[in-house]
Amino acid sequence: MMKATVVIPNYNGMKYIGDCLDSLYQLREQELFTVLLVDNGSKDGSLEVVKEKYPQVKVVELTENTGFCHAVNVGIEAAGTPYVILLNNDTVVLEGFVKGLVDAIEQDDKIFAASAMMLQWQDHDLIDDAGDQYCALGWAYARGKGKPALGYQKPAKIFAACGGASIYRKKILDQIGYFDENHFAYLEDIDICYRAA
Repeated sequence: MMKATVVIPNYNGMKYIGDCLDSLYQLREQELFTVLLVDNGSKDGSLEVVKEKYPQVKVVELTENTGFCHAVNVGIEAAGTPYVILLNNDTVVLEGFVKGLVDAIEQDDKIFAASAMMLQWQDHDLIDDAGDQYCALGWAYARGKGKPALGYQKPAKIFAACGGASIYRKKILDQIGYFDENHFAYLEDIDICYRAA
């Protein structure tokens, strides 16, 4: 059963988009998801590569770079699945990525979002983001940033899911509204989880 739409915002992602899409289409859980790429007016040929090499990807073309938030909002609105997975175009996913996120969010109907453990591109033994936290001083920060990934193998409660690789319950997004486009990019994931709480 199709449960999730993987929404990938793309802006001049020629260097990365092939690896990202290849990793998704190598997953064994193909029946769980569809892929929707929202292009932010790319000028580097990455959109043309996607259309030519990945005809199974649904594409929405924007005429200019409207920012992360607007692009993913377009994707969320177009999604016809119960869950939406946001995925940066400069990521590569591992086996079980979609199934793991779907299983996590389906543990409880009250869960709005879940975050994947993101590893650093240069050193896969170190964490890039294991969910976002929010401190008493009002600062948001990436949980585990720069620390060994072995210390972050168990599920944990987090304040917000990092928008670079996370799943959201679409019916709650439809109720509270989508990502605040005043952010353009960054901290929008903290804001949306705060509003959903």
